[in-house]
Amino acid sequence: MQKTTPSLYAILAYVFAVFVYCICMSKQCLAGKVSYSRDISPILTTHCFKCHGPDESSRKSELRLDRLDLWIADADGKLANSVIRPGQPRSSELYKRITSDDPELRMPPVSHASSLAPTEVALIKTWIQQGALYERHWAFQLPVRPTIPAVKHGDLIRTPIDAFIQHTLEGQKLTLSHIADDAVLIRRLYLDVTGLPPINTEMNSGFRGSGNERISRIIERLLHSPQFGEKMAQTWLDLARYADTTGHAADKPRTMWLYRDWVINAINANMPFDQFTIEQLAGDMLDNPDSNQLIATGFHRNSIQALGNNPRKEEFRIKGIVDRLETTGKVWLGLAIGCAECHDHKYDPISQREYYELFAIFNNVPHLGERFEVHGPQIQVIPRLAQAKIASLEQKKDKLADAQVPERFKSEGELLNAIRSWAKDPPSTLSEQDWRLRFNINKDKEAIVLVKGMEDAKVIPVELSQDLFSGSGPLPGIRGLTLRNGQRITVPAESFSGELGDLSIGMWIRTTNSTADLVSKYDWQSGKRSFVFGIGGQKESGSVPGALYFWSSERQASFSGPVAYGKKRVDDGKWHHIAVSYDAGQSVSLFVDGELDSEANITGPFPKTIAESPLPLVIGAGFQDSNKPNAFFLDGQIADVRIAERPLTAFQLGAIPSRLQPTIARIAVATDTAVPNDVRQLFMDQFLSNGSARASIGELDTQIAQLKAKSVTAQIMDELPEPRSTYVHVRGNFEERGEQVSAGVPDVLLSNKSKQERLKWNRLAFAKSLVDGSNPLVARVTVNRIWAHYFGKGLVADLADFGMRGEYPIHRDLLDWLAVEFVESGWDVKHIHSMILNSAVYQQTSVGAEFAHNSDPENRFYSRMPRIRLTAEQIRDQALVFSGQFANQLGGPSVYPYQPDFIGQFRDGTAGKWINSPGSGQFRRSIYTFWQRMSPYPSFVLFDAPSRERCTVARPRTNTPLQALTLLNDRHFVELAKLLGSRIRESAPDNAGRIEFAFQCVLGRSASADEKRDFIDFINQQLDDQAWFLLAQVMLNLDETITRE
Repeated sequence: MQKTTPSLYAILAYVFAVFVYCICMSKQCLAGKVSYSRDISPILTTHCFKCHGPDESSRKSELRLDRLDLWIADADGKLANSVIRPGQPRSSELYKRITSDDPELRMPPVSHASSLAPTEVALIKTWIQQGALYERHWAFQLPVRPTIPAVKHGDLIRTPIDAFIQHTLEGQKLTLSHIADDAVLIRRLYLDVTGLPPINTEMNSGFRGSGNERISRIIERLLHSPQFGEKMAQTWLDLARYADTTGHAADKPRTMWLYRDWVINAINANMPFDQFTIEQLAGDMLDNPDSNQLIATGFHRNSIQALGNNPRKEEFRIKGIVDRLETTGKVWLGLAIGCAECHDHKYDPISQREYYELFAIFNNVPHLGERFEVHGPQIQVIPRLAQAKIASLEQKKDKLADAQVPERFKSEGELLNAIRSWAKDPPSTLSEQDWRLRFNINKDKEAIVLVKGMEDAKVIPVELSQDLFSGSGPLPGIRGLTLRNGQRITVPAESFSGELGDLSIGMWIRTTNSTADLVSKYDWQSGKRSFVFGIGGQKESGSVPGALYFWSSERQASFSGPVAYGKKRVDDGKWHHIAVSYDAGQSVSLFVDGELDSEANITGPFPKTIAESPLPLVIGAGFQDSNKPNAFFLDGQIADVRIAERPLTAFQLGAIPSRLQPTIARIAVATDTAVPNDVRQLFMDQFLSNGSARASIGELDTQIAQLKAKSVTAQIMDELPEPRSTYVHVRGNFEERGEQVSAGVPDVLLSNKSKQERLKWNRLAFAKSLVDGSNPLVARVTVNRIWAHYFGKGLVADLADFGMRGEYPIHRDLLDWLAVEFVESGWDVKHIHSMILNSAVYQQTSVGAEFAHNSDPENRFYSRMPRIRLTAEQIRDQALVFSGQFANQLGGPSVYPYQPDFIGQFRDGTAGKWINSPGSGQFRRSIYTFWQRMSPYPSFVLFDAPSRERCTVARPRTNTPLQALTLLNDRHFVELAKLLGSRIRESAPDNAGRIEFAFQCVLGRSASADEKRDFIDFINQQLDDQAWFLLAQVMLNLDETITRE
């Protein structure tokens, strides 16, 4: 990157131009109407507020000049202690003091760091002469939509933005520059809106129309591209201090990428900014918030978190709240609220008491754990991509199930009647299945065992006394049977014999046993193996007490088959539906209450057969070196036992999800109760008769369950049941308590709030107050930040200081017009982006007239488009695009692109190890790079990316030799240059065509004749195959490449 060193003459010329600009501005003020807010307030803030400002503790002589309205005499000259008499500067004490020759009387005192300049004294004099009209600080007044000004050169105007800028330019005898060439403008749009460069086909085709119409179509398309959200999220993540680690010395990784993806998706969906605000600050306090609204509150869970052997847990909790206040002030209010932590604000009307009233709003978030496990509130959520996969699988499942619906249920009336009958007596549908065995208690309290091949037989276990029949069961229509003192149900071996293949067992149980066999034809001690399903695994190693287990073997004498040990316990004395499904040759699945036990430990092999055993089939007991059930007895209740010779889902085996049980109960007793779709689906699942369809649905259910089991931890906000007490911290020391305060908001932010409304503050009320139209700052601060995104600086230069010390905006009318437009559009963010992008101010060339450069060296009046160095992420991302390897995937966990092994070598072990991502993970967009606070990605740091330990409102832009060396020598950029070089070499049969491809690919334009000649000469001078790699390195290192024109 070559940069010409400015000569001494150029530097002096620049300084002189700035000096002339300041003098001209002062003369304009003196010649016209002097404004208190624009002209006088900055003087008093700089020179007087230290001793006569808002801070009561440092105020001298009880004189408060930030409320000058209290010290101005009225029209009759009344006000005994006035320091200003309108129209009479020489009779005004303020003016007399600033012009006094007596060092005892002069203000500011002689000892003061700086005295008033003659132009400042003249401004105060003129203001008093003009009537000393006082007005509140401009940013603390609600914005009012100004009239769009008329201009001389109306042909330049495309949007109201142009009218305001051109009007100001004409006052400076300047004008807007001409519109940039299409190639420059299209590249500018792509880089600004998507963060990525255009590819050749996008530069040359795909957009109909010509001129302004074509550009408008491109703008519309880019604003609706997914990459818009990724680009704009980068700025917001700086504000939100987003990172993948906790910060401080431990810098422990934590899952925050869900919040990053929420931001991208919210921006792409054009979520109104008022909703965007409320969900991030208080989404957890909304009525019935969904998981996305909870994830949104991760905004304030991004604060750094101290971990480790640290006794100062409360201190760091307090620091987290201080950070939240500081960040909220910068992001939404454009104020340095933190200045009031230790004392009243020196310049802005925010007292220390008001600071801690606001502190109280954020002081009620739980702070959990100890040492390295300190954390805030968390939830488990299914990531968005997994949700999309689940929805797709559900659709496939529904289609398969619909194809199996019996003809008699194609009629809506018959289907509803059947569902209502089933709701009264769910086991009544069992006859629809080809069961190998089913056991149930009928309404006459008879234990019925129906076995395949003897459907008309009733087997009543005579050893069971009538007092064991329970009148209650897990659901209406399902009756339970109590087993105790060694009682069980035995089915003779001849009634349940033969080799098995697929096998499914489902039943309801209620027990406190941690070990019991539930359905068994298995005795390993006597060498009579077949299958057993139960609880606790007969206390074998690896089993979990109170959890399900399943064994089966393809041989009797020696074991060969699956071993499945579940993790979900069912020995809590409550009804549970349990099931096992063995898909011979494939897998085993354990289910509890209709949900797959995804953490079950399952090992193979999975033979295609299950051995025949001479043992009887027993329900409620097992075998231990015996031909009769003699061990592992169940002490509890059972109901609705089903055995089938095919793999079935838990629902097909009788499970009814607990969330649907109340609905089914209502359907059973009321004929007018609506039947929800999920109840219909559950009912229809019972009637799948096609074996392959059933197997496919079972497989889909398994995939869905596995996806649901892969939940991710989300960091969220939450409120304590009872709010913490909050006190003023004397001199900012949390251990030195002052007066107790209640939650509140500084008066300066509450112009339209009634006294009653001010008594009901919490995070949600505060968030709503920011965007209900009564706050004078939020809309201005937000549109100012959007403006800065495109022009490199805001209409208010300091994006985080709209207070008394902030610079008065030259283009205040434009700022207020945009702020009002923003609110009245429904806080439509893309609307503001579109207005700016379609303006002539944005689309003008960056090469302005020489006169404009001399008259407006800092481009404060926007007579040309500023050139801006790309961000660290953009520089890497465009190199990925140029290489042809860019992996354009939206969202997901953070990735680890290549970085040298020694990076971060001195971090604590808790920070984890950087393991380079395989495959496409190396080439994903930089916004998805793992953000390690204590050791950020090296090239990002060199190109001015922040560590994100604190809120970053605007990144600096530096130009250093290290940046050029990074693009030339960083291994990642070297590999990308090699790939780009290969693309260039293969793009055309001749060198001239290859050079043209290189320029179109990287710069979006054709090479000039001189450039083409110089590059061909360069290639001809190379003696090896490295020529095109070296040329690619040159292209990647050009100032034009890393700059948005």
